[in-house]
Amino acid sequence: MSSSCVRRTGALLLVTALVTGGLAVATPTPAIAGPVAAPAPLTPAAAGARWLSGQLTDGLVVGEWGPDHGLSIDVALALDAVGSGAAVQGVADAVAAEVASYVSGEAFGDEGSAYAGATAKAAVLALAADRDPRRFGGRDLVAELESVTTDSGPATGRIVDRSTFGDYANTLGQAYAVRALEAARSSEAVAATAYLLDQQCAAGFFRLELGTVEARDQTCDGAPDAEADTDVTALAVLSLLPQRDDEDVRPHLTSALDWLRRNQRGDGSFGGGVATEAANANSTGLAGWALGEAGRTKAAARAAGWVRGLQLAHTGACAPYRAGDLGAIAYDVAGLDTVTASGVAELRDQVRRASAQALPALTWAPGRVDAFPVPPMAPPRFHRAGTRVSVRLGPLAPGEPVCVTMAGTRRQVRADQAGAATALIKLPARTATYAVRAVAPSGTLKPVPSRLRTLAATSPVLRVGARLTRGRTVQVRVRGLAAREPALLRFRGTVVARGTSNAAGRWTPRVRVTGKAGQARLVVRGAFADRTRSVTVRVVR
Repeated sequence: MSSSCVRRTGALLLVTALVTGGLAVATPTPAIAGPVAAPAPLTPAAAGARWLSGQLTDGLVVGEWGPDHGLSIDVALALDAVGSGAAVQGVADAVAAEVASYVSGEAFGDEGSAYAGATAKAAVLALAADRDPRRFGGRDLVAELESVTTDSGPATGRIVDRSTFGDYANTLGQAYAVRALEAARSSEAVAATAYLLDQQCAAGFFRLELGTVEARDQTCDGAPDAEADTDVTALAVLSLLPQRDDEDVRPHLTSALDWLRRNQRGDGSFGGGVATEAANANSTGLAGWALGEAGRTKAAARAAGWVRGLQLAHTGACAPYRAGDLGAIAYDVAGLDTVTASGVAELRDQVRRASAQALPALTWAPGRVDAFPVPPMAPPRFHRAGTRVSVRLGPLAPGEPVCVTMAGTRRQVRADQAGAATALIKLPARTATYAVRAVAPSGTLKPVPSRLRTLAATSPVLRVGARLTRGRTVQVRVRGLAAREPALLRFRGTVVARGTSNAAGRWTPRVRVTGKAGQARLVVRGAFADRTRSVTVRVVR
């Protein structure tokens, strides 16, 4: 699963690693005590940043096997993208103190080793933290990166791992290298950029795996097994955007962005590569981030709306998530179900990586839609007690949570891309009228319907003479219905009257007696089949 992190306004764009993963708001103390307004809810990006900041321990993300420097950098770059500078500095300090063990395996017996992708990624972190990558943790990361960039042959510009374990460099590391070398004005930047552009296929996507250093054809189109990868393509775009004015780079960016847009699904989501084809927050977040930075803001907003639908947030009276988990972003719908039921701890590593990769896209999370798609027909006047009923909610922001309450029950749902949501509510098993209320972070809204009248099972009272003369018209008296309840009367299986009860729940239809003499059944039914009463009468001549 691919992973990410890339961007500083005006100068810095970042890319992130080939793995899937707050803002602290200080309020000044008033000089004079007085009424204090409730704080405005955090934006989706701010809520995500606050949670992600909380995953750092002394500047590092600590996993099952100890500090994870790569993921820590991912977190820092995501926080930098949404403006949480203090956390970025903390990660830079912590990584700088241990950078030797991240960019090389010498501490573990891999003498003379240099890991190209990690070196490039650490250099990008230095740039994000406004540090000099030539003096980061006592190392010249630019020179070290230049030393693992191929200088001649078909693979000129390609980064290569120097290690006894082999070469695992890929297009993600190449993208990091391009960003770092170009920002440092390295003489290797042009060749590294040209090699990165060769990893783009004619269709517009960038492949993940690089050709071997010895291969004569180093291009994506020259590799028959090249596979499309959303994450790699988005990260390559983010890395190349600082060079968008270069006439050699511009058409590659356009082609990649067009490919991303063509592969965005109707709900705004993206799948990743071959192993992550299903819609997920990592790929959607990266693609939305790249599209937004490139000015394709409409597509970015649709991606951000989908990502917001996977962010842990509650509102109003609803609290489906643990307080410490709010702001985190689940990887997919199944992951959201898991963390809703068991908390983030159940999938902490996955959620950390998903949040680090998806967070920057929330910068483009849209507000409330302009118009709410109102259902074309009026809702039913009555609902059968004990059943479920759909309540339509809007207008909302795409992906925004909304809390629906009725008769002491609470249910939280999310808006779709049209800014509408549907809540399926279980009605109490009694006759009553209930008010439906809905609250979202963007304010209250009126549900459709806003009142639900429920009718429980009953047997209305039906009065008519026991002997009915054929050919005569008789009056039937019904009581025990709800006020203004629709009703019908059947005689010998045929509907002979339809009407509505009065405010007191009474109905008095008139019926002409037809058919042969003998016993007959007269049945009154209210709004539902379980609100029925029948009597047997005798028809006489």
